Amino acid sequence: MESIDFGNNQIKLIDPATFNQLISLKEIFLLLNQINEIYETTFKALINLKIIYLSNNKIKELSPGLFNGIVSLNIINLNENQIENLNPNLFNGLAQLAEINFGKNLIEKIDSTIFYGLNNLKMFK
Repeated sequence: MESIDFGNNQIKLIDPATFNQLISLKEIFLLLNQINEIYETTFKALINLKIIYLSNNKIKELSPGLFNGIVSLNIINLNENQIENLNPNLFNGLAQLAEINFGKNLIEKIDSTIFYGLNNLKMFK
């Protein structure tokens, strides 16, 4: 399986082991749910993931290691959540990242080092 779409449901929490056996997964769509927390290990096994959509949820905080090891990640969409802070290490090791969308959140400050190593970044919104 390369793509999974759980969009427009009532998901509040994702068990950290949910995606452990789906290492070939390239796209995850979890938009339009009620997710308010994501465990740091939830996406660890997804080494081939390219696209992740978590927009229109109730996420308030992102663990600094949430995307660690997902070196093929190209697009992260987290718009329309309730995120207040972005850890400066959130995107460490994501050299292939081209698009990040954090529009319509509650972000108050962006650390000057957050974009370090993101040489392929074309859009930050």
